[in-house]
Amino acid sequence: MSRQDSGTPPRKWTAPAPRRLARDPLLRNSFFLTLNAGTQAAVSFVFWLLNSHLYSAGQLGTATTLLSGAVTISWVSLFGFNSTFIRFLPASRQPNEEINTGLLMVFSTGLVAAVLYVVIVPLLVPRLGLVRESFSFAAGFIVLTAFMGVNLVTDSVFIAFRKAQYNVLVDGAIQGAVKLVLPVLLVGLGAYGVFMSAGLAAVVAVAASIVFMMQIVDYRPRLRVSPGALRRTWDYSAANYGANLLALCPALAIPLIVLDIRGPRQAAFYFVAYQVANLLFALGWAVSSSFFAEGSHEGSDLASLLRRSAKVIALVCIPCGIFVAATGHWILLLFGLAYSVGGTSTLAILALSTPLVALSSMAMTVLRITKQLRALVLSTAVYAAVIVSLALLGAGHGLPWVATAYVVGTTAAGLLAAGLAAIRLRGDSAPRDVRPVPR
Repeated sequence: MSRQDSGTPPRKWTAPAPRRLARDPLLRNSFFLTLNAGTQAAVSFVFWLLNSHLYSAGQLGTATTLLSGAVTISWVSLFGFNSTFIRFLPASRQPNEEINTGLLMVFSTGLVAAVLYVVIVPLLVPRLGLVRESFSFAAGFIVLTAFMGVNLVTDSVFIAFRKAQYNVLVDGAIQGAVKLVLPVLLVGLGAYGVFMSAGLAAVVAVAASIVFMMQIVDYRPRLRVSPGALRRTWDYSAANYGANLLALCPALAIPLIVLDIRGPRQAAFYFVAYQVANLLFALGWAVSSSFFAEGSHEGSDLASLLRRSAKVIALVCIPCGIFVAATGHWILLLFGLAYSVGGTSTLAILALSTPLVALSSMAMTVLRITKQLRALVLSTAVYAAVIVSLALLGAGHGLPWVATAYVVGTTAAGLLAAGLAAIRLRGDSAPRDVRPVPR
């Protein structure tokens, strides 16, 4: 008897997984952002492995602290446009004005912040005085750091337009290739050579991003800041900027705390362990960024997107975190016996926190989509205060205490953000109409 004769409704045909992936923007963007994270993970792993054999632990400790400062400044320079682009570009009627304004604001802010870093930080941490050894060193640090910020914000343009595959091409392939070649060529510069390798790779990535943006979103570069674009997005950008500054405090403070209290070797051990764990954290960031982009489009069903994103996080982050925690000894052994002995416990603590970090990122993203800006700033303030204060208290006891401070702070902020987001979302199960912002 056929299925039709028996009265049993025919089983609904579902497309194979690759075809569903191609049709679902959330999964597709998440896939490419995760692939980008994996590609950058491989590049970063080889980059630091190569540097660990080209430079001494002391040089690498100083270099990693300098690079951490540059990366932090690049995030500071974003002025909230990394979130603003994703939230507003999908419905924008004047995307060129907003993109040009954002890129110029980010570059200018990066220059100013890098100048302040060169002037102030070596006075507080004399070990970083090498950045002021010559005018060329100082100028190079300032300009390259500004380009690092621009490279970060161009990623948001591709995410907003559902073109995350270009992030893989630009960040993973182009920037990665340049980043792996330069350390060998710049080894004579010592610790500064490590920074130069990352900075020059970012410049190349920015150039490639602009070329691709011109091709796929009809972007037209102009050296002009649009007052209208600033007015339309100012409140949102300013609130996200404040939240980003608070969120970056631990990234800037912890390397300095470890360097000052425990010395350059311990700073190198912590940095390498954190970089490995940060590759895991990027998995959750990829999903939350895709969720952010999709939640910013018209007619999005935020509750459904949130449930699907949480499932992806559970399937990916939990097993990956357990695997890295269990194999951390052998992973760090590739950098050298000292790194394995000094950083295995720290890496295990950070790796096991991967799901918590991902869920915290998702909670913050819900606040951004629903424009709960005060709640966003409050949550990130808790994040920064708990991590930095506990790191100061625990650094003298060892690196695992610093890692624990990070986990506790992230969890506290995530729970607060989730609670505040739940208040807004409670009882809201209907598709949310995300209307274009009036122009």
